[in-house]
Amino acid sequence: MKQITFLSGFFFLLLFYGCKKDEIQVKFEISRFLEMKHSWEASGITSYSYNFSHNGCLCFAYHYVVSNNKVIKVDPDTSTCHNVGPYLTYTVDEIFSKLENLYNNPYVEKIDDETYIYCSEIRIKYDSIYFFPSYYEIFCDSKNMEIQCPHATETLTNFIK
Repeated sequence: MKQITFLSGFFFLLLFYGCKKDEIQVKFEISRFLEMKHSWEASGITSYSYNFSHNGCLCFAYHYVVSNNKVIKVDPDTSTCHNVGPYLTYTVDEIFSKLENLYNNPYVEKIDDETYIYCSEIRIKYDSIYFFPSYYEIFCDSKNMEIQCPHATETLTNFIK
């Protein structure tokens, strides 16, 4: 009887500790984020333009024109960054979604449960009038991998409704 109890206790410990996956906790003010997202959505703004810049391993910038929540025009902004990076089409709603998805699923690159790069922190400054993320920083860390670009910033400026 003692042997069965020992074995069942051993399997419980193995299940609890041996198979427990790493829980990644992204440092992020999620309640403030959700409050700002709700305020942005309540504003009802669907047509606007803005400048977007990304600084990390690459530097690239674009001027976006959005109509009815769809990007209708994108122009490279070489005055901010001399490189033209990946062609991205972001509405403000998509930026909110991108950040929320990164918080909910922080794996940036995952090989397996022991080898991955993940988002460890997101810092955001919000526009004081329209509540969208006007500046945000994404910090990454890793487990058993080298990180080439552990930090990136993205900025939204010259927002015109």
